[in-house]
Amino acid sequence: MDGFAGAGPGWGSPPPLTAAPWGGVADLEDFSWFGSAVDVDLAPLLPPMPPVGGPPPPLAADPLGQQFDLLLAQPQDASQQQWAQQLVQPQYQQQSIDLPQAAPPQPAAGGGARTGRRAAAADAEEARRARNRAAQARFREKQKAKDAALVAEHAAKSEELERKRQEAQDLAVHAQVLQKALDAKDVYIAVLGAASAAEGSAQQAQQAQQAGQPAPAPAQDQQQQQQQQEQQQVEEVPVPQPPERLLQVPAAAPAPLPRQPSGSDLGAVPLSSAVKEQLQRMSIYPMSFMVQMDLPPTAHPDETMAVAVAHQEGAITGPRKRSLEALVQDRPDLLQQALQAPPEDLVEGWRRAAAAFKEILERFDATGRAAELEQIHRIFRDLSGLMAITLHYRPENAQALFATAAQAPPGHWERIAACLEPTQAQRATLRHMWRAFAGQLQAIRAERAQAMQAAVAASGVAPSDLPASTLGGVMSGYLALFEATGRLNTLQDEEFIAMLQLLARMGAVFSPIQKARLAAASSPYFPDSVQLVRLLAEGGPAPVKQQGEQQQQQLQQQQAEQQRRQEAAG
Repeated sequence: MDGFAGAGPGWGSPPPLTAAPWGGVADLEDFSWFGSAVDVDLAPLLPPMPPVGGPPPPLAADPLGQQFDLLLAQPQDASQQQWAQQLVQPQYQQQSIDLPQAAPPQPAAGGGARTGRRAAAADAEEARRARNRAAQARFREKQKAKDAALVAEHAAKSEELERKRQEAQDLAVHAQVLQKALDAKDVYIAVLGAASAAEGSAQQAQQAQQAGQPAPAPAQDQQQQQQQQEQQQVEEVPVPQPPERLLQVPAAAPAPLPRQPSGSDLGAVPLSSAVKEQLQRMSIYPMSFMVQMDLPPTAHPDETMAVAVAHQEGAITGPRKRSLEALVQDRPDLLQQALQAPPEDLVEGWRRAAAAFKEILERFDATGRAAELEQIHRIFRDLSGLMAITLHYRPENAQALFATAAQAPPGHWERIAACLEPTQAQRATLRHMWRAFAGQLQAIRAERAQAMQAAVAASGVAPSDLPASTLGGVMSGYLALFEATGRLNTLQDEEFIAMLQLLARMGAVFSPIQKARLAAASSPYFPDSVQLVRLLAEGGPAPVKQQGEQQQQQLQQQQAEQQRRQEAAG
C-alpha cells in the first residue's frame, strides 16, 4: 500500500466505486484489499434520491469507467497493471452472471415403482414386436419357397403340355395321311384294275396276231365300251346350261345329261376328315334359321331371308346373334339327345316333324289363324338346334338324314318345285347360288378328269417296258400314281363340300313357313337341295311330256352310237 502512496492521485487507496451497471450497488461488505477490510464511503458516489413523485434524475456518467481510463492512460509498471486488472475484472464479471442450470426433476416419492413397470412394459412390447417380426420373416420365407415351387411346377406342366400338344399335332397329321390313304384305296383298286384289263386285252390281241387268228372282236368291243363309259362318267359336267344363261328363264328345259347332280350324293360319299370339318362348320347355318324365329310368323319371306343371310355373313351382333356355345348351355337336353341318339332316331324325328308341319298347315289353310303358325316356330326352334348340335358333334348322323333324298322316286322333286312359290328376290338369289355352284362344280369335274387321265397314264405300263424299267422309274411312276389318286380324292371332297354349302345356303333363302311346306311335301325324304335349287333357278320343272321325249331321244342316240361302234369293230 505504501508503494502506491505517491504514485498519483487515488493510488494510496482503492479507487472509489460507483453503482453497478445493472442499477444496484456492488456488494462490498466482504470485500478485502490484500487481506484488510476496505472502508469505502459510498455516499459521495450515490446520486441524490429524487423527491417522491417527481421526475427521475438524469443518468450520471460512469465514474468508474472514467477512472479506469485515466488509470490506463498513466504510466504504470507491471505490478500496478496487474492490480488494476484484478480490481476491475470482478466488477465486469458481475455484469454477465450466468444463470445456474436447472437440475433435472427428481421423481417424487413412490414414482420409482411406476417407472420400473413402464420400463418392463416397454421391454415386453419390444420383445413381442421382435417375435412378430421374426414370425413374419419366417412366413415370407415360406411363401417365397411356395411361390418358387409353384413357378417350377407351372414351368414343368407348361413344357409337358407343349410336348403333348406337339404330339397331338403330329398324330393328327399322321391320322390325316392314313385317312387319305384309306379313302384312296378304292380309287387305287379301280385304276389298277382298269390298267390290268387294258394290258390283258393288249396281250390277248398280240397273242392272237402271233398265232394268225383274228382277235376276238366282241370282247375287245366290250372292253372299249366299258372304258368309254367310265371316261364318260368322269368327264360329264352337271351344268345343263352355260352359267351366263342361268339368269334367263327358258321356255323349255334342254335335254338332261346322263347324270345330273343330286343331293343324294351327300349320303353316298364316305366321310373324310375334310368333309367332317365342313359339316362341323355348317352348324352356323341352323343357328341362322333360329334368328328367323325372332320375327313374327307372318313376316314377309324377303325379310326373313335378309335376316338369315346377314347372320350367316356375321353382320348381326348383340342379343340377336346365336352361337352354338350358348345353345349347348341353354338346351342341355338337345345336346344329350344329339350325342346319344342313333342316326335312325334323327331320321324318324325329321319325319315326325314333317308330319306335324303338314297337320298345322292344313289347319292354317282352313282357318287362317296366325296362332297356328306359332307352333311351327316352336318345332323349328327345337329342330334347328338339334341339327346344329348334330352337325358339330355327330356329322355322320346328319349324313344319314341327307342320304334319304336318294330314296325319292323319279319326278318327286319336280312336283315339289312346282308347289313352291318363291318371291322374285328369292328366285334371283337362287339363280345366283345355282350359277356359282354350277361354275364351281364344272371346274372340279374338269380337274378331276385330268387327274383321272394322269392316274391312268401313271398306272399303264406295257409288258415290253418292264425289263427296261429301273428302280428310279418304278418309284417315279408310283409317286405319280399316288399324287394323281390323292388329287382325285381331294377333288371328290371338294365336290361334296360344294353340295353341303349349297344345302345350307338354300335354307336361309326360305322363310320358316316355306321350309315347313317344303318338309311336309318332301316327307319321308329329306329335300334334295341341288335338284330343287336347279329347278327353281331355271323357272320351274319341264313338262312331263317333254321330259319323256327328251329321254327317248337320248336313248335313240345311245343305241345309234353303240351300233356304229359295232360296225367299226367288225
